[in-house]
Amino acid sequence: MTSLRTLAFSAVGATLLLTSCLSDGQTMKPPTPEQESAFVTVTTLPPAIGEGGDEGTAMLVTGPWVNGTAIDARYTCDGTGVAPPLAWTSGSDKTKAYGIVLRDNDAPNFVHWVATNINPSTTSIGEGSLPNGTFLAINGSGKPLYAPPCPPKGSTHSYTLMVYALRSAIAVTPTSSAEHVIADMEASVLEVATTDFVYSR
Repeated sequence: MTSLRTLAFSAVGATLLLTSCLSDGQTMKPPTPEQESAFVTVTTLPPAIGEGGDEGTAMLVTGPWVNGTAIDARYTCDGTGVAPPLAWTSGSDKTKAYGIVLRDNDAPNFVHWVATNINPSTTSIGEGSLPNGTFLAINGSGKPLYAPPCPPKGSTHSYTLMVYALRSAIAVTPTSSAEHVIADMEASVLEVATTDFVYSR
């Protein structure tokens, strides 16, 4: 059986050896990544990543105006009243359809344009055109089309155009109203891109 004296001498020797190693002028090497990983606290929470596109990016939409400035009269009731061309960046890879909404911020009960079920491979539309399969809801004027901005004479109205990335196509009927379609799009939205413009008469 090992004596207490032997254990005591062994402990003293180990202490002296440790002291010698720590005071011999050498510096300890930093831990390797493998060694550091042994001390990382594990969590079950995934990293925060948004629904759409790459992390840290957002959907964007552009039209033939600088955001917040005046729209060309061509796209209003004082011009040809044709719908403007648009381009947008792709939404989430979960996107199954896109939708477009144009609202008058100074007459919020009037919706100018609601188009939905745009093919998810589409990221731009030409002037006055929409891809096959697109559904146009009945707008504020009671028609399934683009109603051009037309504020009262002597006034300026501001407008917001939105492009929705949708997780599913919207169930529609020939008489689906703008309000009904917008509500369904908001329930299915992954991302929304917006751009604003004004028009004076």
